[in-house]
Amino acid sequence: SGVSASILCDFCFTLQARSQTALITFNLNREKTKSVGYYCCADLQCSLHTRGLTDASLRSKSQIREDITPEGRTARFKAKTEKIFASNGSIIVSPNTTTK
Repeated sequence: SGVSASILCDFCFTLQARSQTALITFNLNREKTKSVGYYCCADLQCSLHTRGLTDASLRSKSQIREDITPEGRTARFKAKTEKIFASNGSIIVSPNTTTK
């Protein structure tokens, strides 16, 4: 169809083209039998996206309507990252290779 699939960053909630995302995987135990993954912006500019300082964040805001203040977005980003990184699991970062 010529339209690229988009993925919502689990950290900053910015809508990105699939090619502009990565998957961060946390192993939850030493045996690596349990893990959890989060999609993120491949440029790792989530802090800037959250504050509306990038072209990607402006495009995303035009596509996803939210009733939240910039301060609320920043607080949400901080809470989400603190929750995710509070786990003591090991981290694996890989480009998004999901196919449709």
